[in-house]
Amino acid sequence: MAKRTTYNVTEERKMKLERLAINASVKLGKTITWTEILGYLIDNYSKDAAEDLMSAKQKD
Repeated sequence: MAKRTTYNVTEERKMKLERLAINASVKLGKTITWTEILGYLIDNYSKDAAEDLMSAKQKD
């Protein structure tokens, strides 16, 4: 089993992810959880996010 760690998500961010999960679940007809969305974002978009963040920080 993979080693795990925790990250505190603000209520506002959790609600944003939950709304996305509900909308996706309705469209798909299967349950998708907010944690599945978060995991998918990390697994598939973290490199893009890091590059976007670096670009934003360079403009500061």
